[in-house]
Amino acid sequence: MSSATLSDDELSSQFSKLGFQDAKIKEILKNKKVSKSLSDFIIESNLNTELEKTKSALLHNLATLVKGENLPNLKFIVDDIVNGKLLTNLQVGEAYKYIKSNGSDSNIKDMEAASGVGIVITPEMVNEEVAKYINDNKSHIEQERYKCVPGLFANIKNLPSLKWASPSLFKPTIDKQILELLGPKDERDIIKKEKKKPAKSDSKKQDNNNNTSEKTKPEEKPRSMFSEGFLGELHKADAVPQMYPELLEKRTKDTNGQVYTRFPPEPNGYLHIGHSKAIMVNFGYAKFNNGVCYLRYDDTNPEAEEDRYFVSILSMVKWLGFKPWKITYSSDYFDQLYELAEKLILSGKAYVDHSTPEEVRAQRGVKPDGTPGGERFPSPYRSRSIEENLKEFRNMRDGKYSVGKAFLRMKMDIESPNPQMWDLVAYRVLDSPHPRTGTKWKIYPTYDFTHCLVDSFEEISHSLYQLKENTVD
Repeated sequence: MSSATLSDDELSSQFSKLGFQDAKIKEILKNKKVSKSLSDFIIESNLNTELEKTKSALLHNLATLVKGENLPNLKFIVDDIVNGKLLTNLQVGEAYKYIKSNGSDSNIKDMEAASGVGIVITPEMVNEEVAKYINDNKSHIEQERYKCVPGLFANIKNLPSLKWASPSLFKPTIDKQILELLGPKDERDIIKKEKKKPAKSDSKKQDNNNNTSEKTKPEEKPRSMFSEGFLGELHKADAVPQMYPELLEKRTKDTNGQVYTRFPPEPNGYLHIGHSKAIMVNFGYAKFNNGVCYLRYDDTNPEAEEDRYFVSILSMVKWLGFKPWKITYSSDYFDQLYELAEKLILSGKAYVDHSTPEEVRAQRGVKPDGTPGGERFPSPYRSRSIEENLKEFRNMRDGKYSVGKAFLRMKMDIESPNPQMWDLVAYRVLDSPHPRTGTKWKIYPTYDFTHCLVDSFEEISHSLYQLKENTVD
């Protein structure tokens, strides 16, 4: 039996047997790709009894990662969830990355090593690492006091030694040690509001009565998440670092020096709780600084995009209490992006590659066993002439290559320690009609190529997002 042949009622029955509640089942069924993946897990691993709630939640999380992809050896992950070896979303995510990278060459031993199976981080170990970090940064913490705590949380959580620690251990441990170091909060940790300037008539009376000329200080903004921590330390909108000063002058003139942010979701699924953070940070930061925020649909993958996701995303933004200044689409700029891709080729900074995904991973130093750290080397297609690259890129555009047979890569620095410099993909072939541009394009720009350029087109002053971990093959 294949999940592709099952009706919604049959899928509901499957999910119910695993312990999913009716409301959750309805939510899962709204996404056909997630439903298919979850059903495939159930069929392949012969799951027909109720699971602990945490295990069924992990299976659902895995299904949202896979989203209908036909990957070999996913059963390794499913079985380890059911057997209680994979205990957190982080572990499931790392196991998925391993399987996705290694495909049919993956094995369960290496997958478990990559996902931290069997590694136990005790409260004592967390306490020790937190103490070491605080001691190493003691002078900065004593100077900044409680203002630096939000950044402190993020930095400690990202320590490699604490990667597999339970998230619930961080806050009580950090709070306790910070309190021991700094003592309770006092007047140094409170941003005082300035009193409002009195009305003119009152001011005159006060001047006459007290015979003073002291000017009222400007009112400070109330304390918020945008006034402290890294968000409070961001550059001003009219001081965005630029290589060419004339660009900053133009931007300041066009925008009156206003803060411009954007929330750029991909319309290939419903928003999840993590998106609420991105919405709050981008819309909230703009509002706090009297700026504006775009809702920009990053619609560069027509294979996964559906009209209902566009509608749902806007609805959720409004439900959270925000109103986009403008609604735009990455596809609004497809012509400009294509022109810039050709310009990149003509400047000798991009090349058309025909390597397989396995060959690209090898070029980036991934060893045959799937582990990183091998010798990196350039693609054999990197030395093509400008004329040949331009011809091949136009062949891609004109539909002369099937999916996966050709892609445009940017010439970066394959020797750099930063994976984001390893000749990222700028354009790939996708033979799917686009919800907005129809069948005009046979090639589509990647996130890595599109995002920063559209930020520039829309004169974004603050591009706020979480760091990406992976490059696009």
